[in-house]
Amino acid sequence: MRATWRLLVAGVIGFAPLAAAQSLPLRPEAANPPSTSLIRDIDGERSDVRFELRILLRHLEGRFLSLHGNLRIDETVQRADIAVSIDSNSVWMAKESNAEYARSGEFFDAAHHPQIRFQATAVPLSLFREGGEMPGRVTLRGVTRPLTLSVDPASCERPGDDCDVIARGTVDRSDFGMTSKTLFVGKRVELSFRIRLRETPAPETPATVSPTPGREHRP
Repeated sequence: MRATWRLLVAGVIGFAPLAAAQSLPLRPEAANPPSTSLIRDIDGERSDVRFELRILLRHLEGRFLSLHGNLRIDETVQRADIAVSIDSNSVWMAKESNAEYARSGEFFDAAHHPQIRFQATAVPLSLFREGGEMPGRVTLRGVTRPLTLSVDPASCERPGDDCDVIARGTVDRSDFGMTSKTLFVGKRVELSFRIRLRETPAPETPATVSPTPGREHRP
């Protein structure tokens, strides 16, 4: 009987730590710190996108008068996703007949593809200060192709706010179905982005409400 009792006690003692361990809450894994995101809109009035192409022996330049977009900034990792949308109908060139050709179905085909888009993801914010290569994608005439822009080193401490962000790239127009007049119009189209951001609105200061004076309690 005593042997049985000793075995029972030993079993209870041996089971107790296991039960206690099972009842303890599991230690959570170290969680990633929450990311802090900020959206900065592109200032379309102070930004533009220019293009240059060769027609015969001349180099002609044009620009788009309407664009919009934003930077979605992850302040935790100091990177940004960039989206720029350009109104292909807003082409301006010194000679209107050239602008009409640029908008036509032989070139940008603005009637069927009114937007030209550029997107880049996880771009280090330091790139806008130091300059360098920015891989992205351009969508033109409904066709998406890789496009790497070369970003100029900034001339100020806060590029986009106090000075322009300037980036350049080149596309082959035949990659986007622009295959007409190859004897007269060059295949390469040079793109130049000049970007400014809208000012960030100052955070609203909560209104302070003066406490309503209560009646003095007299004993």
